[in-house]
Amino acid sequence: MRLDLLRKLWNHAAGSGLAVLAVAAAPLPRIGGVAVAAAAIALLVCSRGGGLAKRTVPRALAVAAVVVAGTVSAGASNLAAALPLLLSGLALLVLVSGEPLLAKVIASSYLESVHLPVRRPLPDRWFTPKRVAGAVSALTAAVVAGGAALVASQAAWALAIAWAGAGIAAAITAGIGFAAFTVVRVRSVPARSGDRATREAVERLRPQFLVHLAGPAESYFHLLMWLPYFDALGDPYVIVLRQRELLGPLVGRTKTPIVVAPRITDVEGLLADSVRGVFYMNNSMENTQLVRTGRLTHVQLMHGDSDKLASRNPVAAMYDRVFVAGQAGIDRYRDHGVDIPDERFRIVGRPQLQATRVGPRPSDEGAPVVLYTPTWTGTSSEVDYSSLRIGRAIVRALLDRGATVLLRSHPYTRHDRSAAARVAELERLLAADAESSGRRHLWGAATAEGMSLSACIDAADFAVTDVSGAASDWLYSGKPFALTDMQDLGEAFGERLPLARAAYRIDAAGERIGEALDAMLGEDPLEKQRDRTRTYYLGGFPPERCVEVFLDAAREVYRSGTAGDAEATAK
Repeated sequence: MRLDLLRKLWNHAAGSGLAVLAVAAAPLPRIGGVAVAAAAIALLVCSRGGGLAKRTVPRALAVAAVVVAGTVSAGASNLAAALPLLLSGLALLVLVSGEPLLAKVIASSYLESVHLPVRRPLPDRWFTPKRVAGAVSALTAAVVAGGAALVASQAAWALAIAWAGAGIAAAITAGIGFAAFTVVRVRSVPARSGDRATREAVERLRPQFLVHLAGPAESYFHLLMWLPYFDALGDPYVIVLRQRELLGPLVGRTKTPIVVAPRITDVEGLLADSVRGVFYMNNSMENTQLVRTGRLTHVQLMHGDSDKLASRNPVAAMYDRVFVAGQAGIDRYRDHGVDIPDERFRIVGRPQLQATRVGPRPSDEGAPVVLYTPTWTGTSSEVDYSSLRIGRAIVRALLDRGATVLLRSHPYTRHDRSAAARVAELERLLAADAESSGRRHLWGAATAEGMSLSACIDAADFAVTDVSGAASDWLYSGKPFALTDMQDLGEAFGERLPLARAAYRIDAAGERIGEALDAMLGEDPLEKQRDRTRTYYLGGFPPERCVEVFLDAAREVYRSGTAGDAEATAK
């Protein structure tokens, strides 16, 4: 956990820190100043502080400006000429460092919506986060280009004055813009005509419930797995996103109205009288802001059933309803000391598994097809269930047994550099084997975007999974699978995680990979245990009832609308 914290601190501090270092190096002799600044740029480009386009480029531009300043100041005859250059470099650094904050302020100053009959007025359409950030970047680039041109003219004193004036003017301009839009945000937002039009459009829609989603950009998949079933309810509803980054991947996936509402006051403005319930798919911090609204019934769905810590988080106690797939979902909370009254739980199965085939796949091929679904590394070692550190040994063992491998990694894998590198290594291994053996391995976009998890399950005979929702979903198929014990629980694996009793254990060191795979691919002595565990985890509903059970429970939430009122005093 300490290593994770240190890495995050480095990612956040590297850019600005190295830029300041380059500023400090500017008075050094010509070679020294340029060398330090160039090294700073190189390290910035290599750092992973949130994406090259979002953070590295603006900071690299700042350091590039300091390179110019440092080069010229090294040739200046006295400190009087160098000082204005250094001050202007610092001003420019302030300018680009404030760019993300400025964009965030603009982003939070208005509602953005799609699939609603709203035409935003001209000012609202012009002052978008993308355009404001782009304008600041363009201003920065112009100052850098101007400085470079003045360097070429070799007019030391004229350069010092012009560069200082341009840099400081740019910083002042950004500061005034920041202050102006802060005032707009704090004082004028409630009266903005675009926001009023959005709220009025929601009122006219008469939505019965809201779907609330917050989290990193990749969290959009939390909603995607439930979207068809919200639509199947047949009642009007609105999707509320708390981060603008979530909108892009969802726009083309649904015709349901979507509103981006960064602030809780924006969300409250969307709570039409017709809204009686709110559904959540994760335990994001922003959920707590809305759950306090007592007249609504708040329902936690989560985005999969698993034995992970997230599926027994004590935070779940704040919701009026907790939908779980089976009795295991209820016992999981109780076994870990989370006290939630029985009446708040609803067992609804997994409607997403309705189309999943139960039993062996029809195939005329002799080679087994194995699905490998490593999960992400989590936010700390306590919740790191990822098998990627032994992933190469797992895939190698499968290939040695003649298996065709379907590799489907978790969408959050790319958040960790080493995990992403391990996935890339596995993909290269599969590509090389496919070329030499002719086996049709699948990975990357083919399994993550081209196929649903249900389709991947149907296409495979066996699976190797981590402790995650993919394991529970695979269990529905009734086919054999191996489960990785990355917490190294050993004999306690089945006691702590009942799902493990139905799986062949792979230890954290990877020493039992061969033994587990041979049992899974061979006699399969756990077949009867899987049947019992399947009912316990997934409710035992027949395929034709999978969706209906969820729809009935969801409609009871917002059509009765009484749970939130009855329990409001308990919050």
